[in-house]
Amino acid sequence: MFNLGVFGEHGIDQAALNLLNAIPKNEYKIILHVIYELGYTSKLIEQLDNNIQIQIAIPNKSILGKIHFNRKKNLLFGALNGLSFFLINRKIRESVVSINPDWIIDYDTSLQKIVQRIKFFSITFIHFAPNQLRGGRKSSLNRMGKRLSSYKKIILLCDEMKSQAQELWPHLYEKFSVIPNPINIKKVLSKSIDQIQLPIGIQNKEFFLSVGRLSEQKNFLFMIDAYKLALEKGVDWPLIIIGDGNLKTTLIQKIKSLKLEDQVILLGHKDNPYPYIRHASSFLLSSDYEGFGLVLVEAMILGCPIISTNCKVGPSDILEYGNLGLLTKVGDVNQFAMAISNFYTNSSLRSDFALKAKLALNKYDSDFVCSQIIKLLPAQ
Repeated sequence: MFNLGVFGEHGIDQAALNLLNAIPKNEYKIILHVIYELGYTSKLIEQLDNNIQIQIAIPNKSILGKIHFNRKKNLLFGALNGLSFFLINRKIRESVVSINPDWIIDYDTSLQKIVQRIKFFSITFIHFAPNQLRGGRKSSLNRMGKRLSSYKKIILLCDEMKSQAQELWPHLYEKFSVIPNPINIKKVLSKSIDQIQLPIGIQNKEFFLSVGRLSEQKNFLFMIDAYKLALEKGVDWPLIIIGDGNLKTTLIQKIKSLKLEDQVILLGHKDNPYPYIRHASSFLLSSDYEGFGLVLVEAMILGCPIISTNCKVGPSDILEYGNLGLLTKVGDVNQFAMAISNFYTNSSLRSDFALKAKLALNKYDSDFVCSQIIKLLPAQ
């Protein structure tokens, strides 16, 4: 049984899809257990292997489902949601027990409140920096540590995450393993050859690119400031940003205030950003923090050299502490601008990083990641 709180269209859901499709169907019967049904059908559902069954614990049209999904829109539903936790957890437990699985892979720790009450071998994944979970509140993290002790194995995505987890929960040390998010490398390469039309005046391999939500976390305001400084140093390649989010209007105003309308292009959301990454000269990531930074691995697959802030967690592990891409200090706009300038003037540096990055991809391949997880399962 493979468990998710919801199955939407975010990075965790894409990684889950990659892993689910990689599990050999001739050896395992797989049930995708989803706690909350969304009010729409995820596009990723259509890509799920037909041999995988789906079971929903709390349908969105059920009373508990309606309460949960309207809890932030209505004060009454918010109050009822707080009061209904016991019923929700009982419903989830009943759903899991009805499957009677040999093993449970709880991919987003959404079973942590009930895992101690079920008697199945359970593995969970932590997808974000442990010390940022639960808002970093010590009491909440301590409570989470107690719940995590009911899992047999706990998988972190990189060494940085493991180090943080060991500091927070030293009693769980023996349960920790490091296995990165899986990527369907063949699929990324295949989708990258789709035909696209670059904005007028932009040439192949002569633009910088960034892909991500237009949110505070990704700090595109910082990126634009650094790019402005790089222009003053002689850089003349444009910057394309793909993504949508709550800061779109703020970014548009920023671009206008710096008179960068001709140099910085916001393309909005793209269902398939891979062709843009393949055609870009360099990939930029300016985040203040990351859950893992899966987009960096996608850029590596497509031979696009990377400049990234050395934020927690993920980039330093993915880029092997600067061996596979340039890392800059978080918040240091001058250092980021200098990195952009260095990439612009030094094609051999870009080529060297792109080549070394492609040679380091095997550990992210879906089939390899799947084999590492299967090794953690007890023999039947």
